[in-house]
Amino acid sequence: MDVVYVIGFFIVIGLMIYGWCRVMGMGSVSPVQAPPVQIKVRRDGPVAPVPVVHDQAVINQQIDDCLGCTSTEYIWPDRKYRPRPDLKWFSTNWGTTLVPSAAEQLIIDELEKYNIKWEREISFAGLLLSTGGWARYDFLLPDHNIVIEYHGRCWHTTSDRTTVDTIKEQFCIDNHINLVTYKSQDYYHIPARIKKLMGQIGVR
Repeated sequence: MDVVYVIGFFIVIGLMIYGWCRVMGMGSVSPVQAPPVQIKVRRDGPVAPVPVVHDQAVINQQIDDCLGCTSTEYIWPDRKYRPRPDLKWFSTNWGTTLVPSAAEQLIIDELEKYNIKWEREISFAGLLLSTGGWARYDFLLPDHNIVIEYHGRCWHTTSDRTTVDTIKEQFCIDNHINLVTYKSQDYYHIPARIKKLMGQIGVR
């Protein structure tokens, strides 16, 4: 009988603890509903899902925050958004063999919305590095004398990469090429960044 009483005692205690947990909201964990996502499809397959924001007020605030952000760097030695036939540029083989990063694909998706010609993974005559390779820019807008760079947090922080980036920046200054550099903190604001750039050069 003592054993039965002991078992019953523990059952009662267990039921009391379970009831207390239910009251406190600890009895079960409700699944968290994930926000709706859209899959952005690119030429070589889907990239990571991007949360869809439906609240227009939130979207407007994000755009305002974006346009006021100083993470984007501009080098405008020319300020004339016109072709430069005197500059000899060429597409490197990386432009056809290198899969765009997620950030680069976002930039591509946005550029495709506008009536503008663009090229990726390009270089210029005179940008041959001492290592034997060509320094490349991520994008060129040939009709507007603009190159676009995206500097990810990992790839563009090593000493070798920062040295090459400095060479490319100086090349733009010396040759009056307009350079726009987006950074990792710009990633979620790429649409607004490109929209702002298109407004600056008068493209709709």
